[in-house]
Amino acid sequence: MNRDICGSLCPRFLSAYRSSQAELICESFLHWFGRPLVRSSGCLGEALFEASTAIVSHGIGLNPIFNYGNRMALSVFKMDWADFVALPSEESAEPLARSERLKLLSLVERNGFVEGYSGVRIDSAGRRFRIVNGTVWNLVNQEDDFMGQAACFDNWEEI
Repeated sequence: MNRDICGSLCPRFLSAYRSSQAELICESFLHWFGRPLVRSSGCLGEALFEASTAIVSHGIGLNPIFNYGNRMALSVFKMDWADFVALPSEESAEPLARSERLKLLSLVERNGFVEGYSGVRIDSAGRRFRIVNGTVWNLVNQEDDFMGQAACFDNWEEI
């Protein structure tokens, strides 16, 4: 990891903010877009968690589980950390919107990323909101192995 670009890791945030996942999210973003997702001269885990942009990620598998959500994402989805990282990512979309979500994730898996994504999601109370102009990218390790997907958005509206 280039700590000059993405920041440094801080032991205080290793467990609370899953710094290894934060590092994977930031490195993968840098890989696809050539620019940092967040800038930090301090703790990367803290910088990602406290970013003003909602940032989420999920692992791999048939029904991947969210494995990261920063403070803004937790606020948007109206969930705490423990509930969010136990949520299958498909459950962030209404049942009727899940096929659209799968098409998006397949496109991202093939192409590496998608920018300008808009789609409807639901919070923990079942209220709908539309993500506007989001970015979704593949998480890849240093060997270029597929490790899941991440998304960020800073524009959403309740519907």
